[in-house]
Amino acid sequence: MEKATRILADWALGLRYEDIPPASVRQAKDQLFGLVGAGLAAATTAPGEAALSAVQSWGDRQEVIVWGAGFKSSMRSAAFANSILAQLLEYEDAIFPYSHVGAAIIPSALAVGEVEKSSGKELIEAIVVGNEVGGRVGYAAHRGIRMGNAIPVYQAVVPYVAGKLMKLDMDTYLDGIGGALTQVQVTLLSGWVSHAKAYLSAMPVLAGITAMCVAREGFTGFHEPLEDPLGYITLICERPLYDELTADLGRVWWTERLLNKAYPVCGWTLAQVEAAIDLATENDIDPRRIREVVVKIPTQAAMAGTMWLVDECFENMRNRHDWSYIPLLFELTYPVAAAIVDRELTPRQWTEERLFDPLIHDVIKKVRCEADIMLTSAYVNEGKLGAAVTIRMDDNREFRKTIPVVKGSPSRLYDVSEKFRIEALKLHPREQVNQVVDLIKNLEAVEDIAELCALL
Repeated sequence: MEKATRILADWALGLRYEDIPPASVRQAKDQLFGLVGAGLAAATTAPGEAALSAVQSWGDRQEVIVWGAGFKSSMRSAAFANSILAQLLEYEDAIFPYSHVGAAIIPSALAVGEVEKSSGKELIEAIVVGNEVGGRVGYAAHRGIRMGNAIPVYQAVVPYVAGKLMKLDMDTYLDGIGGALTQVQVTLLSGWVSHAKAYLSAMPVLAGITAMCVAREGFTGFHEPLEDPLGYITLICERPLYDELTADLGRVWWTERLLNKAYPVCGWTLAQVEAAIDLATENDIDPRRIREVVVKIPTQAAMAGTMWLVDECFENMRNRHDWSYIPLLFELTYPVAAAIVDRELTPRQWTEERLFDPLIHDVIKKVRCEADIMLTSAYVNEGKLGAAVTIRMDDNREFRKTIPVVKGSPSRLYDVSEKFRIEALKLHPREQVNQVVDLIKNLEAVEDIAELCALL
């Protein structure tokens, strides 16, 4: 068997901006907009503020900005905090459905890049490396019992990103990768009912950057962790596809498959949320007069969206300290009901005020979800993630909307800088936000990304 860990490392260290297709460059920039926007959105939530308070109390040396927080921390701690923020609202991106990557890549790349005084081109290179490694590891491991965000790709992604920006030699690079992958971090799905779900990406970020820093001082790590018969892929997947780790490397670009989320919710729910918002807005629907809401979705979405049931979520949120809004990010009915009532789905819908709104709860009772064979076929055969929503009123009027391809998918791109603007303007002056947007859009011309990081 070819040594996949080394092949990926050799390719990553050799990758230059000029080698990257324009579509992948665009997606890397969109990923910056999307993930920093998601982090800024979470910075003012109660769990976000708790995490930031803890990191600030550590008193680490001040070298990397913590997004939207007004303070700096060490490279590792700032990346850890920023990854928590990027993950908290399920507002991150995905190489759908096998790899969620951005909540580890962007915090790691910005933190290490700020310390290493990386250029904009070098930042783009590192982001693309993370996506390519993450996409391949996720696909190689997708036949196991885990799916989507539960496939442990973050731990494999971070050392490749960090070591690339540190400009390490091959042996040191492999030492850091091997060190990061020695202790396999597999998520506890039941833990996703709490804020600790944000550790999903944050702990691997902390471990990956730490391992690379220690390796740089001469600490060795096993050089074949991905492909070894007792290695990382085997431990996270029951039926691994080892050949996919390096398949079409440098020819097929997983970065171009990114789904940049337009709403803070599980990817399987994006299409029905968009349809619900459009129906409520375009038809001036009074939610008090709704008789029934029928949501048709792919079978896979129905499976993912029933990990937790809405009544159980709210009962436990009322009665148990360890339950939070987070399982509702994956549930099928609350996001649709909130989208209809508020005609939006933003971080605001995950606050206590909206979560327990009586009108939203009244609409929840009227939402019925059905697996649809045509939508299932479109997903399985064409990779199209869609949904159809029908709203029936008490006067027998009926409104229908089909979203065949979710917004933010590769075949239906949108301006992700607007997602960043919306969240950034809540914390920063317009002039400062405009400066960030201009810098990211022209990232190739930035000589030191500290200029960008300072504005965050």
